[in-house]
Amino acid sequence: MDLDDFTWGINRLQKFYNKKLKQDQEDEYYQRIKSIPQEIFVRAIDDIIDTNKFFPTPGDFKTYWYQWQVTNPQQMEREKTYCSDCHGEGILYFNIKPKGATFQRDYEYICRCGSCENWKGDVGKWIPKFTVRELGYKGFSPIPLITWDDSKEQDRDIKSQVPF
Repeated sequence: MDLDDFTWGINRLQKFYNKKLKQDQEDEYYQRIKSIPQEIFVRAIDDIIDTNKFFPTPGDFKTYWYQWQVTNPQQMEREKTYCSDCHGEGILYFNIKPKGATFQRDYEYICRCGSCENWKGDVGKWIPKFTVRELGYKGFSPIPLITWDDSKEQDRDIKSQVPF
């Protein structure tokens, strides 16, 4: 959900419960629930107004979102397209070696795949979006993904090489 949707919803709750949040409280509230889709947020507000005596916590929204996911698994599944950058996962993993570091520890990060839209529904828009090529230009090292199908094939290859 974006900030405009959140602002509309939180204003509706504040008006109904006759409670005014301070700006820093609203900011924290938004940070805690911004991953909830807008349509679920609106449904949750309607249900909360119908059933709750008190102003809801971010946890109330997270619980509603979790229960919705459990009771609507078919709507959580979506068609993913093949992507050569992320293997259809929608997420790229990459390493950053700290500048001037004497040890060999790389830091691992994720970003949305810039070559497809398979990330939708899994991660939010606040996570950076890059292609493998862009990561390379920035000096980052993309980590190759082994998909489930690839790993099964790899297991078969390994098993075929075992002498017993």
